[in-house]
Formats: sequence, structure tokens, C-alpha cells
Amino acid sequence: GRLEFILADRHGSTMKPEDEAVVMELIGMWFNEGRYQEVINVCKNLIRRDPDNDVAKLFLAKAIDKKKGRQLFRSIKSLFAEDEGIDEKTVI
Repeated sequence: GRLEFILADRHGSTMKPEDEAVVMELIGMWFNEGRYQEVINVCKNLIRRDPDNDVAKLFLAKAIDKKKGRQLFRSIKSLFAEDEGIDEKTVI
């Protein structure tokens, strides 16, 4: 007979490694473009398919942080006049 050892807390991915690499490249591109909501949505779906994907978890956490930072900046900016020359790239 054949004996297999499986770690109880690790799960296998349901995606092919080539497909996962393409998705990670897309996530990285969207993150760099500031499309944080798309990154969040794709990472959540990817984590659902592959719960042990640490890269997707990292991108998800960073995208959530960036999105919250952007929302915070917009809230603070709304307190001040628009013509004061404050822009998002100066602060963040």
C-alpha cells in the first residue's frame, strides 16, 4: 500500500500554478494602478479557492489599508477648502 502524509492545516489550491501566476500578476498591476477594490474582490475569491495563499492574503491586507487611507484622506480633505493645494500624492 501507499501511505500519504497530509498536514491538517494546509489545503491544496484548486487552480493551476500557471493560472495563479497570471492572477497574481494582474493583482499586482491593479494594486500599482490604485484599483484597490478590484484587488480586494479578486483576493477574496482567490483565498476562497486557496486558503493558504499567503501572497493573496498580503495583497488583500495592503489593499484594504490603502483603501482606508484613501477614504481617510478624502474625509480630511473635505474639511478644508479645495483651493489650498493639498492633494493625495503630497500626503500619502
